[in-house]
Amino acid sequence: VYTATRAFESSGFRSVVYNKRGFCGVPLQGEHVLSWPLWNDFDLVVKHIRQKYPEAPIVTMGFSMGANFTEFYLGEKGKRNEPTGI
Repeated sequence: VYTATRAFESSGFRSVVYNKRGFCGVPLQGEHVLSWPLWNDFDLVVKHIRQKYPEAPIVTMGFSMGANFTEFYLGEKGKRNEPTGI
């Protein structure tokens, strides 16, 4: 929360928090035991933001596992030669 508040106060950045399935009280539902390899959920979030705010820059920031997941997402999109929207 501190980072998001500081980013808004200093630069006007609006924040979105993405919690993967099975983390922070978000139920893990479906056939997968782990949500780590499911980058599609994050892709839906990026596409939703891009559709709602087409001119807004999107910047990602992750700490620990969040940083690793951001790198994983970008790598998966790169392997498919797809734009990231970020």
